[in-house]
Amino acid sequence: QMLKALVGDEAFWRAIRRYTAESGPRLVETQDLRAAFEAETGLELAWFFQQWVELNTVPKLIVSHRYTDGMLTIEVAQETDERRPAYTIPLTVEVGAPDGTVVRLTGWLEDEATALQWKLAAPPLWVAFDPDAAVLAEIKHSQDGAAWEAQLASPSPYARIRALRELGETDRSGAVAEVAQDPKESFSMRDVAVEALGQQRASETLIAILADDTDARLRLAAAHGLGRAHGEAAADALVGAIRGDQN
Repeated sequence: QMLKALVGDEAFWRAIRRYTAESGPRLVETQDLRAAFEAETGLELAWFFQQWVELNTVPKLIVSHRYTDGMLTIEVAQETDERRPAYTIPLTVEVGAPDGTVVRLTGWLEDEATALQWKLAAPPLWVAFDPDAAVLAEIKHSQDGAAWEAQLASPSPYARIRALRELGETDRSGAVAEVAQDPKESFSMRDVAVEALGQQRASETLIAILADDTDARLRLAAAHGLGRAHGEAAADALVGAIRGDQN
């Protein structure tokens, strides 16, 4: 996924085809994959494979943003120590502008910290870091529950998934419940929402899904979520499912 985001879909699949065609039945090494990608893209990718294949750590990123005097500033820092060097990391940030447009800011983190800036007439609706899940890292993005809730309007599925997971750490269950119960949403998105409701111990919505949803996978996820809840209503719903669920 990181390579695909870095080089683009077309170049990614060209490189995969070259790699499989040239490798044939022989034994291969990581260097063979790297050579195929470099041949198709013209990029030097030693740094990429050295960081994410050879090192035995992943970067730890701390993300924050602020809006002041018409300027949005996104700051990204990485923690380093004896085991974890400073990584070179391509950055993408999705911003929901107040006029309804969605803008992507890009840059690179090459040292311990960097900042991306963008002029904006009013505060952003949301700021989604790494909206395509294109960086393998431990990411801590500090923002309040309202900001994560606003991020559910993002057109990027992973940005929405990240928002749902973060909302699971809050008591803001209303927007999460809407996603969980919306039949127009994909199963994957609803599944993440149900998991978040379990973290919140939002038993009322989970009981409704367990009782009525037509997707057995969602009912199972709701049962797992209710396993974290308290009270007789949650217990009764679980017993009822054990005795009477059609699956």
